[in-house]
Amino acid sequence: MPNSRQANTDRLNPVEKVDIVLASRPEPDQELLDKLEWVPEEKVQNLGNVTSSTTEMWQRRRKGPPRFRFGNRYYYTIPTLKQFIQEKLEQQG
Repeated sequence: MPNSRQANTDRLNPVEKVDIVLASRPEPDQELLDKLEWVPEEKVQNLGNVTSSTTEMWQRRRKGPPRFRFGNRYYYTIPTLKQFIQEKLEQQG
């Protein structure tokens, strides 16, 4: 017999289910991330106005800043992001 929560989500359309999953996913503590100088991949994508497929391509081609996985998320460090941005600015002249 399904529990009441499962029965409630069975009535939702797929978009509503995704919203529930994303809302239930805990966000990392921003203060801790700041102390560690870690930036979640989603913020890097927003900063550079790039898609997740672009950051994936950076990793496959070794063209972007290095990232690392911690838990179920990818992160970049602030020093490596600064270095990457500086190199891009120098290339552009």
